[in-house]
Formats: sequence, C-alpha cells, structure tokens
Amino acid sequence: ILMFTIKKVIPNLSNELYHSVGSEIISSSFLKGVYKHSVAKAKIPIESNDALTFGSQFHDICELGVKKFKSKYSIVPEDSSNKRTKAYKDFIKNNKNVITKTDNNKINKMFQNLHNNEFYRSLEDMYDVYSEHSFYAEKDGLDFRIRPDKHYSYKGKILYVCDFKTTSDCTTFKYDITKYAYDLQAVF
Repeated sequence: ILMFTIKKVIPNLSNELYHSVGSEIISSSFLKGVYKHSVAKAKIPIESNDALTFGSQFHDICELGVKKFKSKYSIVPEDSSNKRTKAYKDFIKNNKNVITKTDNNKINKMFQNLHNNEFYRSLEDMYDVYSEHSFYAEKDGLDFRIRPDKHYSYKGKILYVCDFKTTSDCTTFKYDITKYAYDLQAVF
C-alpha cells in the first residue's frame, strides 16, 4: 500500500471541479488509463455514458440520502422516456439532473440493500462519516489527488475508506475488478 503525505483536504469540492484539474495532478483514473492504454490516452477526458451516469447517480444517493436525492433529480415521465423523441430532449433541456424511472427504482433498491448490510450500517452508526472529500497528497515528488466516496474516522483518524462500485451481475464482479482496474485504484 502506498503511503502518501497528505498536503490538503478539501471537503465538499464538487465533482466537476475535482475533475477539472486534468492530469497535472495524478488520480487513480489517470493511472488506470495509463495501465490499460497509454499516457496520451489517459490524458483524454472520459466521455460520459449511461453506465457512468448511473454510477454517479448511485454515488449521489449514497452521499445525499433519499430525500435530498429526490429533490436533486427529476424523473423522466413515461411519455418522454424514449431518448430519440423531441419530448425527451425537451425534458432534459428543461431539467438539469434527470433520471429514468427504471434507473431511479434500481438505485433506490441498491441503496436500501446497502443500508441493510450489517457491516455498512455499523460503519455509518459507529464512526464519523465524511462523503466526497478530496485529498491532495505527495509521494516521491509527485502530486496525487484522491477522492474516496466515503471515509470513516474516529477521533480524527481515518479507519475505513469506501469506494462504491456498481455491477450488472454480482456473479461476474470478480472479472469487473480486472476489467476496470479496481485493484489498481484500491492502492490509493
């Protein structure tokens, strides 16, 4: 495990601002890009897609809770659910954060399952919980940025770090670990 010298902790830094730094400060996403492709490809920002959007929405419900999540997102009405229609395009133009009814149901079910997990509940109940804090650190003259989904502290000392992952099939998740280089990310 790498040991970093933490230079700065920034709470409540928006996801957009965190990612706006580019590759000047090394992140686990950048390292995964180098590992899987090349330095040049790792410098190209990742374009959003349905899977990344779904993962971000799940992270939001975990950070915000159900009530704030509901107020942040507008559910796409059934009559506007076809992404190729004018009705859908008009709806997303007029609503900043949208989610389909199907994805909303899945995310709420996943969130409920997470909260039913005994170990997760014990972390939430026993420790100080921090969401989406950004850490800036230094190791061997290189600058790094680290943004775990949550970390749990006791008397100011970080005891657990949590980074949520979503999968379409739990039985094949072990292959997702390699495919998405989660093991490399875990070093952070």
